[in-house]
Amino acid sequence: MFTQGKVNDGLIRASDVGRNVEEVPPAFFGLEQKKSPMCSLTSTRLNGKPDVLVRQFSNDAPPKDEIKYAQLIALYANASDASAAYDQLKRKATTCPPKQHVPVRRISKHSMLLSHDDTWKTSEDVVAGWTHLRGTETHVEPASVTKYNVYHFLYDYAHLGNAVVVTVYWERSDPKVSADPIYARATKILTHQLQRFG
Repeated sequence: MFTQGKVNDGLIRASDVGRNVEEVPPAFFGLEQKKSPMCSLTSTRLNGKPDVLVRQFSNDAPPKDEIKYAQLIALYANASDASAAYDQLKRKATTCPPKQHVPVRRISKHSMLLSHDDTWKTSEDVVAGWTHLRGTETHVEPASVTKYNVYHFLYDYAHLGNAVVVTVYWERSDPKVSADPIYARATKILTHQLQRFG
């Protein structure tokens, strides 16, 4: 049984995410409302009434060196409620469109989300003893906007006991550069965090 104290003791530090990374106010899509991030920069409300902790991290760097990371940790009264919440997230993630064009949209009073093309796929495994589903999203903006117009988002959903952990790790790259090192960094951070929780 996870408790809030155990979770707080196990939280990774900003330095575990990357060099010169700092904790920042949660602002990733839905995180401020304690919703779970989902494909194409959307969010979904969690089942039930868990205790939810959200965190976000970022570094101040040029586009090619940007590192962004967000966490949502939900604690339920029992394992069955947590399992149902994880299953709900899994159903949602596995029905996301594998390819889609997302038109420009306003996301705040002073900012717009540029139009982009998304590709999405999911895979399942076990990480550090946790049931795990990963959504891999490649988000491509027009090349006229920036040289580093490809965003690689790694959405991770994990469940163990009465806890559900959702994380998103993302970086940008030149379209000619392999994303494999980005995926490896995301996996390393996720594994480290889940190991610390136990």
